[in-house]
Amino acid sequence: MRSSLLSQLVVTSDDERVLNIAKNNSINALKRPQELATDDSLIIDTLKHVVQNFPSYTHIVLLQPTSPIRGKKLIDTCIKKYEKSDCDVLVTGFDCHYKPYETYIGRRQDLETFFYNDGSVYILPSERIKSGLLNSPNYCRMYTSREESVEIDDEFDFWLCEQILQNYSKFQ
Repeated sequence: MRSSLLSQLVVTSDDERVLNIAKNNSINALKRPQELATDDSLIIDTLKHVVQNFPSYTHIVLLQPTSPIRGKKLIDTCIKKYEKSDCDVLVTGFDCHYKPYETYIGRRQDLETFFYNDGSVYILPSERIKSGLLNSPNYCRMYTSREESVEIDDEFDFWLCEQILQNYSKFQ
């Protein structure tokens, strides 16, 4: 993780090995309860757990491990943009051309795009999290590169992330 603007880090996990790595690197390690460590667990519930355990934090910068590729300046660029804005939430993502098969005819490139949240960086106030809110209609978009938008959902995605991290100097 590269940021000169974050003052504290928290790793939350149910895996003692992960928590020990965090502790050995002077990072706050928060044991995640089993009910928040399932395939069906919601990130908002995990964030609530973090905010309950770190009540002095006014804002949270969420870096999801399933979106591991971030350019060297992405986190700080997001923080600076958020601080200058009047938005409730900042999210990273890209303009997506994908639509369900039944909804279009023609070239994908000609379709109207929509902003797809890639899960790489979220910034939001702790008060929003306490209220159970992650999303907001008043949000800021931070556009990411194609490489930064890779999400790990299966073994191919994991392989692809490894290739990007090993072969693109801008992420090393």
